[in-house]
Amino acid sequence: MFNLLKKPYIIFLSIFSVYILFLALVTRVIFIYHLSAQNLLLLGLLGIDFSLPFWGIYLFAIGSFLVFSLISFKLFPRPYSYYPLLIYAITPWFHYLTVARSVYIYLLFLTLISFFGLILIKQKKEKLGLALFLAGSSLSIYSFITPLFMYAILLCILKITKLLRPQITKVMVITFIVTIIPLGALIRFRPQAFENMYQNEVTIFSNPGLLSDSNRLQGDSKAMGFSYLAKLSENKYFYVGKYSLMKLLYQFTPSTYFTPEEKLLNFSFTPPLFLGFLIPFIYGFYKIIYEKNLRKYLLILPVLVLPSFLSQKIVNLNHLVIIGPAIILFSGYGLTLLSKRKILLLMTIVIVLTQILFTTLDIVQREDIRYHKNFGVNILNDLGRQ
Repeated sequence: MFNLLKKPYIIFLSIFSVYILFLALVTRVIFIYHLSAQNLLLLGLLGIDFSLPFWGIYLFAIGSFLVFSLISFKLFPRPYSYYPLLIYAITPWFHYLTVARSVYIYLLFLTLISFFGLILIKQKKEKLGLALFLAGSSLSIYSFITPLFMYAILLCILKITKLLRPQITKVMVITFIVTIIPLGALIRFRPQAFENMYQNEVTIFSNPGLLSDSNRLQGDSKAMGFSYLAKLSENKYFYVGKYSLMKLLYQFTPSTYFTPEEKLLNFSFTPPLFLGFLIPFIYGFYKIIYEKNLRKYLLILPVLVLPSFLSQKIVNLNHLVIIGPAIILFSGYGLTLLSKRKILLLMTIVIVLTQILFTTLDIVQREDIRYHKNFGVNILNDLGRQ
C-alpha cells in the first residue's frame, strides 16, 4: 500500500529529472550564447538599470514547469495528467530560451500563475485563485508593456463570455483599473522613458520597408493607368491591415510550432516542439472545437500571441513562448484520446523517440557550427535584442 501511494511522486520526479537533464544538455552546448539584456518596465521608468541574472531565469524556468504541473493535475485525471508534463519536459523551446537568458521566461512564469488562478476560480477556490491571478497579472503589467493589452482583452473576453461568475469578473476588472492607476501616473511623470521602452517592445510597424512597399505598389499601379484602384486597394491602411492579418495567421500555423521553419534564437534547426506531437495536437484541438463546453476557451488564445504579434518579426518565438503551455495542453489532451487508438499512439511514440535521438545528436554536434555560420565569431556571443 505504501509503495502504491509513493508511485505518483516517483513518476513526477522521473519526469522532472528528464526536464532537468534536457535543460542541462542545452546549457552545456549553448550557454555562452545569450540574448541582449532587457530591463523591466517599472525599473526602467524609475531610472534603475537592471537585468535578470541567468540563475534567476533558471529559477523562473523551473518554477514554470512546477506551476504547469499543477495546472495539468487540475485539468487531467491521473495518469493522463503526466502526458503534458512529459511533453513539456522534452520541449526544446523552453530550454533554449532559458539558456539564452530570455526575460520572457519570467513572463511565462507570471502568465502560468495567472491562468492557474483562473482555473482555481473556475473550480470554486475563488479566494486563492483570485489572489494568484491578481499577483501574476499585476507583476506582468509592471514588468512589460504588452501584458497591459493582454489582460485588458482577457477581462473583456471573460465578461462577454461569462466564463466566470459576474461578481468575480467585476472584482477583477476593478482591481485591474486600480492596479494600472499608479503605473499611468508614473508613465505621465516619465514619458520619455516609457516611449523608449514602448518602441523597444512594440515594434510591429517599426519596419521602414512596410509602408514603402505600399507606396511602391501604388506607384506601379499608377504607372499602369490604375490610379483610382491603386488608392482604393493599396492605400497604407489597407496594406497594413493585410499585413496584420497575415501576421496573426502565422501565430497559429502548426508549422510555426512543430517545424524549424522559424529558427529558435535565430539560428537553430531544432523545432520548438517535436513534430511527433503534431498528430495529438491536431486531434486534441479538433475535439475541443466540437466540445460545446470547451471551445469557448479558445477565445483566450489570441491574447497569448499578442506579444509576438506586436513585435517586428512575423513570428517571434521568444515572445510567443507564453502560448507554448497551451499548445502542450492540446497535445496532451490529444494523447489521452489517442491512448484508445493504439496504432496512432504507437506512431506518435516512434516519431517522437526518433526525433529526440536525432535532435540530441544535432544539438551536440552542430549547434555551435550553425551559430558561427549565422553570426560569425566577432559578435561577443550576443544573439540580438529580445
